[in-house]
Amino acid sequence: KLSGIVSLRDARKTDRTQWSRTAISRIMTPAGHLVIAGPGDNAFQALAALGRGGMNQLPVLDNGELRGLLRREDLVTWLALYGEQPIEASQSR
Repeated sequence: KLSGIVSLRDARKTDRTQWSRTAISRIMTPAGHLVIAGPGDNAFQALAALGRGGMNQLPVLDNGELRGLLRREDLVTWLALYGEQPIEASQSR
């Protein structure tokens, strides 16, 4: 079960001298506050979700179970390479 995600932005909220004494649960963005994707979502939907959530990582959940994590950087790269092609053609690469 996904509890949350710690982003660089989350880590920066804690003074570096306190990192070794700070539990992840205190700085993470809780799962209930995350924008998520499903395995059937397409790349454009995922990128829009990242924009709405202001995050750089997008958890992919299937029936509440974590299936993966998409990074904004990877989506942008994929769209730059394959965004003009039909989805079926780009999946075979």
